[in-house]
Amino acid sequence: PMLAASATWATLPASAFWGPPPINGCTRAHPWRGAALDAVSRHSHDRRMSGPAPSRNPFFHLAAFSSVLFIVTILALVASVFGDERAPLAQFLDRYIGRILAVEVVTILLTGFLALFVDRRQTLRSQQDSAQAPHDPQHPS
Repeated sequence: PMLAASATWATLPASAFWGPPPINGCTRAHPWRGAALDAVSRHSHDRRMSGPAPSRNPFFHLAAFSSVLFIVTILALVASVFGDERAPLAQFLDRYIGRILAVEVVTILLTGFLALFVDRRQTLRSQQDSAQAPHDPQHPS
């Protein structure tokens, strides 16, 4: 009985396990997506690709750099605890670690909020521009 069941499964085509059967004999990669969804996705893809490329937000990169610098500072602090107390790095960190960490945390928060603010402003501006843009007669919405 077990051998017969496994032989039955082995004879099924691999496409039987990839989702619902094809609709109207369609053999596309995603046969369960309807033609209406394909038309909508093609239209939105064409509209997005026709506009200018969005400007880059430098604050995301600054926030990431500040975060990496914070992690490196924490690792250096941990290394100085287990290292020699007379090492120049250990003495420097003992003297200034509070100020260094405060500046790094403020920098992370400031650049993070600025990145979010600029990104939101760019998103709203692009939505307003797309709403005010004339409609293309070839791609009615």
